[in-house]
Amino acid sequence: MIENTVGNRLVRAVTIVDVKRWFKLWRAPKVEGGEPRASRAHDAVSMLRTILRFGFALGYPDCAALVERLKMVRFENAGAREQEMTAAQAMAFIRAALGRGDDRGRNMAIGVAAQFELALRQKDIIGEWGPARPKAAGAIYAGAEMWTGPFRWENIPGWRLRLKTSKNRARAEFCLDDYPMLFPLLEAVPHAERSGAIVKGEYGLPIRERSYRKWFREIARAAGIPDEVWSMDSRAGAATEADAAGADLKSISDLLTHAEPRTTLQYIRSTNKRVREVAKARARAREASDYDP
Repeated sequence: MIENTVGNRLVRAVTIVDVKRWFKLWRAPKVEGGEPRASRAHDAVSMLRTILRFGFALGYPDCAALVERLKMVRFENAGAREQEMTAAQAMAFIRAALGRGDDRGRNMAIGVAAQFELALRQKDIIGEWGPARPKAAGAIYAGAEMWTGPFRWENIPGWRLRLKTSKNRARAEFCLDDYPMLFPLLEAVPHAERSGAIVKGEYGLPIRERSYRKWFREIARAAGIPDEVWSMDSRAGAATEADAAGADLKSISDLLTHAEPRTTLQYIRSTNKRVREVAKARARAREASDYDP
């Protein structure tokens, strides 16, 4: 998006005024009268900062100068999401996917079940396509591209999955036969097809992110899941379900591989249980102090 809109610019000539104008352009609604796309614009500015920091690491001082100037500016974000995918919605999705009776449905059922059960990011489940590099460990090559990802059949000996997460490289380990929503789907895959990426797309190759996103929405609509619920909301659903089941915050943080529990709180959508606990604690405190209304 950055390349298509403002990519052909000399870094030394870019000003804060330019970036503010770009932000306004990126934030504009997709169609006239539509909702402003604050998250899209905020993410683009974040990527711009990343590009500039990388340029500075390569020895380009103009990149460092622009990064420093941008530190003085705050750009609007849409704020944290409030949606979650519930267990009932995940099951409805799986039923709708399997009801198609084809490989696409089976692969999407596995993908969503894995995201919800393991509380992993989408990238950790479907992997990533990129330019080919020679002799990349575990890579699958297709022309000038290659796919890498930890969720592949060769990485689950004895149904045990070990990986480092894509975002913070945190170590995680799962016994897949502990997850009743996911394990039967994996077990049903014929042995002859148990190689390479577990979630496959066109032509038996690892699924691409754009296909996963498109197919998710098609099946989600067939399952009656609102468009406001995205596949990424499965992590919030897992955290919320764990909280409702009585898991402590530290355990939920470990599940999500968060270093800080306060980050985990952003993923727990329902606060009803905690509100009730606070109310009971206040009532007990009043009883102890002989409070008389």
